[in-house]
Amino acid sequence: MVVKKAKLTLKQKRFCDEFIISGNATQAAVKAGYSKKTAGAMATENLKKPMIKAYLDKRLADIKSEKTADMEEVMELSLIHISEPTRQAEI
Repeated sequence: MVVKKAKLTLKQKRFCDEFIISGNATQAAVKAGYSKKTAGAMATENLKKPMIKAYLDKRLADIKSEKTADMEEVMELSLIHISEPTRQAEI
């Protein structure tokens, strides 16, 4: 028996991306294309789906990784900051 890995629909991916931006599930559902009438219910349902939760966790980890400077970058920035004299505004 072959188990097929489920993929997110385009609408579900949009929902996730909008949810990451706003933190508001209902608003994310509306912006993703769900009707305003059912957006709240669909948002709640989406957030309970394991594959959507996994996608959100991965995207958030990717974003955190992109925002975190590694030790080499920190050292380079520190050396640049130390080696450049402070510029003072001319009066």
